[in-house]
Amino acid sequence: MLTSSTAIKIKYRKDGAEFCVQWSQAGDLPAITQVQTNGLEAEVPGDVRSRFPVRLFSQKQVFTMAESQDALLRVIDEADSVKRAEWQARWDQEEKHYLSLMAQCRELDAQASQLDKVRGELDDVVRKLSVFEGAHHAETLKSYQAKQRQIRVLDEWRTRWANAEEHILTAQKAILPPHVDCEAFTNPSSEAELGALELLDGVYAELQKLAETLKGMAEVTAGQRVDWEARRDGSAWRAGVRQCEEEYAALVEQLRDEGVDNPAQHSALVQQRQEKEQRILELEKIEQSRQDVLKQALESLDRLKALRRKITRKRQEFVDGVLGSNLFVNIKILPYQPELSVIEAAFRALINRANDDGFAQDILVEDDGKPQDGLLGRLLKDITSDAQSAAADIEARLDEMRTNLIAAARGEATPAGMKKPLINHLKRLTPEQCDRIRTWFPEDGLQVSYSADGTGRNFRPIEQASPGQKTAAILAFILAYGTEPLVLDQPEDDLDNRLIYDLISSRSDRSRSGGRSSLLPTIPTSWSTGTRRRFSKWHSNTGNAWSSNVDRFSRKPFGMLFAE
Repeated sequence: MLTSSTAIKIKYRKDGAEFCVQWSQAGDLPAITQVQTNGLEAEVPGDVRSRFPVRLFSQKQVFTMAESQDALLRVIDEADSVKRAEWQARWDQEEKHYLSLMAQCRELDAQASQLDKVRGELDDVVRKLSVFEGAHHAETLKSYQAKQRQIRVLDEWRTRWANAEEHILTAQKAILPPHVDCEAFTNPSSEAELGALELLDGVYAELQKLAETLKGMAEVTAGQRVDWEARRDGSAWRAGVRQCEEEYAALVEQLRDEGVDNPAQHSALVQQRQEKEQRILELEKIEQSRQDVLKQALESLDRLKALRRKITRKRQEFVDGVLGSNLFVNIKILPYQPELSVIEAAFRALINRANDDGFAQDILVEDDGKPQDGLLGRLLKDITSDAQSAAADIEARLDEMRTNLIAAARGEATPAGMKKPLINHLKRLTPEQCDRIRTWFPEDGLQVSYSADGTGRNFRPIEQASPGQKTAAILAFILAYGTEPLVLDQPEDDLDNRLIYDLISSRSDRSRSGGRSSLLPTIPTSWSTGTRRRFSKWHSNTGNAWSSNVDRFSRKPFGMLFAE
């Protein structure tokens, strides 16, 4: 039981140096210290896990790995050559990229979806314009619109000209200051004051001349404007405008006779056509962007598929490398074929029904542990034993299942074999949850078999083994790879010391190439300890324990403290 004062301290000898790895409930101890030449401890930097790697497996853990594929798969994933954590980081990054691209697609699609609508509106506008053009009235209407625009331009110009006259007259009035109050100059006999008044009178006279000049400029400008207006009204252009207006008036009357109430609609329709055509160009660019982003998303999805295949391949390569010549245990990776409980739990989490047993008939129907029906049953039923063919078959089925799920979620289809309650539930999934369906893959499964006599023949499924044989097979696998020290709790069921030595210790001795230390304690006094080429088997009887090859410990690789 841990208390507030609990502390754990482990001595670790490494490369000729002695370290202490410490932990306390209060958190007041340095994680790593090194014993100095004077016997004192000094804190040193470093990460405990990386500086002092050690693997610990309890009896329960070993037995769980024998019973659960998922537990054993996690051990495989911790191997340096598999690097599941590194792979997971890459997967998460790529999946996040894919989900981001799909979110962009939806945003662009919401805009680009207006394209067909605007194209239809343009078609209506063009059809209305064809009424005018079909009656040979287009030229008259276009000419009228052009003349009206010219008139507006000239009227605006004339208005600015008239405003200029007003500005000149305003300046003419503003340039003359008010008369100076002469009563302020009280001494008429003062030559200085008289001089100042004469100076003011002179300047005022000059300003009056300037004001008269500005007034004349305004009058000249007004005269020029009147002259321009007269010449404009008598010009050929004005005659053309009058003729166009007369033709337009006649056209209005004619079109009214033909049932067209608003001939002026032509110009509005022309403007609408231009606006619709411009909007279509913008939407086509958005649609092209959507297609580009969708292409990137599909490429990202392909990378996710390749990553998923890669982790399966790395797992199998690791297992083959470790157990390729192992005579006692064999492990085969089953792509996308985990235990049924594992895949069902993962799928339910995917469709937002975790910890729920609803839709059981739709999701998975099994018989004696074999998949029979339902989405997952059809996915895994009757799969070939060849791993490569099985992977390709399941991937094809998985693509079809994903397509059906997403079609049902979007209300686009009612897939066969999918009942209405499940479809209604799928329709409540968010767009991102639908995107995650595209990235979902079942976990891999494991096929573990063992040779009871250790000859490499007559391999049987581990499910047929006794508890002791199961744990012996898993221990053989654990001891078959890695260089870090091991601490193993040897199961005692029907696995006696000699079986440990013959099936595990001797194999570790043959497979190891470095000085790996292992400690295998048990509940009864039957245990093994040693490093490479120095394993010792111990026997027990009536509470006493002895070693049948004590000479193996002559050099005492490490000290050990134990108690019955």
